[in-house]
Amino acid sequence: MRNTNNTYIFIYIEEYRPTENLLLFDFVDNQSFMEIKTFIRSDPQKRSSMVLIRNYHGKKLEEGAVYRVSRNKMLEIFLLESMLEIHNSYLIGYSFEYSKVLSDLFSAKQEIITYYLDEKSNLPLLTKNFPVSDASGFNVRNVGHANWNEVEFEHRVKIVYDIGSHLHSTKQEIDNLFADKYIEYKKNLPMLIISHWDKDHYHALLGLESETIQQCFSTFIFPEHTPNATSKRIVDRIRNSLPKNSIHYIKNLKKAGRKVESICEPNCNIQIYRTRENYSRNKSGILLCVKSSFASVIFSGDADYSTCNLILQELKYYHTNHLVVPHHGGKAGAFKYVPHNSVNFGKAIISTGTSKFLHFKNHLNKTKDDLKTKTKFQIIEVEEQKKDVHIKLKKF
Repeated sequence: MRNTNNTYIFIYIEEYRPTENLLLFDFVDNQSFMEIKTFIRSDPQKRSSMVLIRNYHGKKLEEGAVYRVSRNKMLEIFLLESMLEIHNSYLIGYSFEYSKVLSDLFSAKQEIITYYLDEKSNLPLLTKNFPVSDASGFNVRNVGHANWNEVEFEHRVKIVYDIGSHLHSTKQEIDNLFADKYIEYKKNLPMLIISHWDKDHYHALLGLESETIQQCFSTFIFPEHTPNATSKRIVDRIRNSLPKNSIHYIKNLKKAGRKVESICEPNCNIQIYRTRENYSRNKSGILLCVKSSFASVIFSGDADYSTCNLILQELKYYHTNHLVVPHHGGKAGAFKYVPHNSVNFGKAIISTGTSKFLHFKNHLNKTKDDLKTKTKFQIIEVEEQKKDVHIKLKKF
């Protein structure tokens, strides 16, 4: 979708924490951001388009929704004395203090879904088996309230599922996180899968230049629904880095169809799942299940438990199942995770970070209680380990 209206700008609510009075938004398209940036004479090299509003006390908003904003009002807020240009973040470009003059900033919510290149992609779906043997293990990286997972084959990382970091990560923190992996990724050339376009699932990718992406990844797989300017810029950068046939836009299933469906051949040890089209980015993402003869693991992104459970039902052989817990242990629908009687419970890994906001803690406590009383998982919280968590998928 391209905005051709000169009166309004469409903005996307990236994160809304009413208990902390925090609001983070992005522009839906890069064109609007570039116009604003030129008007205020911002650094022409600046890429970060997200705006953090501090002490927000305005109308209640819906996270992941698009709102219409007066173009003149948007220009006005970028000229506020409290507006700060942020230089130490790859994600956040600007920040300002909320004031009453902005009480009518967000007008009507827009029921739109935007796609890369303004249309549904016609690139081929991923349908063939991957040239890999049984997975030997997986890693859940210690990146705070975020998601960055790796799958190893013959002890070499060949799949990276999400590459995120927490909201307030500095550029230096992001650079350090990737520096730890640069040599390994350059040697192994893993495929990169983005589960959905939520900042804590792709934040670290913002710090990578085209040359680094070309050096470190062989394939890029992502949901075709690109909701904001930041996700569109990432895809642009990937397209300038990798061959066209190495980039896979994954279409959602129709709303009236199945809830989840693999796009890989049934006998493949790697199963990539697409989900139904939904205005919730969490419910319309990509999930990953990796199997070995000894164990399996479901990488859930921020999907709900009912979706994970549908994937679990396909695992009908004697083995141990592991779960990277959905939504960092936060809200993910009614808890339902019932394996076939031949499946044993293994580890349930949660990437919680040090989040202090109350409503998340309440959901996390409920999730841990459900995992303890309704399953036999061993719960591992990455934050408590103070390091990346490694789980074996082979006996030897």
